[in-house]
Amino acid sequence: MGEGGGNVNWVADLVCLLSGGDITKKRLIYCSYTLIECEPYLHHRRREMIFREAVCSFLGVPEGTPQTPEDSYCVSCREAGLNDDCSSCSKEIIVLK
Repeated sequence: MGEGGGNVNWVADLVCLLSGGDITKKRLIYCSYTLIECEPYLHHRRREMIFREAVCSFLGVPEGTPQTPEDSYCVSCREAGLNDDCSSCSKEIIVLK
């Protein structure tokens, strides 16, 4: 373990960042590139992520929003105060189109 006690698996995080989450590129990045070769791409990906976060923030997309219709339903239900006990909820959701 290096100094600082930070993330032990920083190489895996670096590969994930460089691949953009595409697992099919993982082995290619691990086996074909050195840290020096990765540096400009890492800088570019960092700037890309900052831009994406800025756009989402500008559009008013809050972090940690519900990901599924069920999650949205639960948030709406809690806000409306309809059901205090979530374990007794049937979570039968009818989507109106």
